[in-house]
Order: sequence, then structure tokens, then C-alpha cells
Amino acid sequence: MIGFLAKRVALLAVILVAAVFAVRGPDFFIAAGIFFGVALGIYKIIQNKKNLLTMCALGKSRSSFFFIASQAAFFVLLLVSVLIDVRLFAGMIAGLLLTPAAICLNGITEKTGLTRNGWGEKGI
Repeated sequence: MIGFLAKRVALLAVILVAAVFAVRGPDFFIAAGIFFGVALGIYKIIQNKKNLLTMCALGKSRSSFFFIASQAAFFVLLLVSVLIDVRLFAGMIAGLLLTPAAICLNGITEKTGLTRNGWGEKGI
């Protein structure tokens, strides 16, 4: 599941960076932010899946602490990016939002019949 999603998000990231370069010229802070945001978004999905499965299976408070700590670390990374440069922060936010965009685009293309990849069915 993650490999399928990662490929689509990476393709959207390349398209977004190409669009940014076409409109603004070579702005490497935005490009770095987009790619860092995409990597962070995919990592966050993987970690959230592991943490939530552990919390549901074991029901331990220790796993919920790591879940909350990982969310706090995510916000610290966003704070650091805005302190470095606002363009880096904007790129990170755009990169983070590419993951839900890829999921939505896949759902739309599945419902309209443009694709038949079956992603999301039967736990894929």
C-alpha cells in the first residue's frame, strides 16, 4: 500500500516542483521543502499506522505516549522550517498536502472509471 502511494506522491511532487520552477524560477528552498514534506508525510503515515495498530492490539499507554510524541516532533519540525525560511515552510506544507491529494485523486479516478488499480480494497 505504501509503495503505491509513495510512487503517486513522488510523481505529484515532481510535477509541483516543475510548476514552481516554471512560475518562479529555480527556488531551491521551495523544492527542498516539497521533497522534505513528501518524505515526512509518507513517514508519518507509516508511523501512524504502526502506532495505531500497536495501541489497538496492546492497549498500552506507552504506545499512546509515542504516538503523541511523534505528533509533537512533527510540529517541532514545522516550527524549525518556518524559522529557517518561510519558503521552506510553504514547500513543506505543500509536500505534506500531496499525500491526501494523491489519495483523493486516486479515489476520483477509480469512481469515474479512468483507472482500475483496486487500491484500498481488501487491505491493499
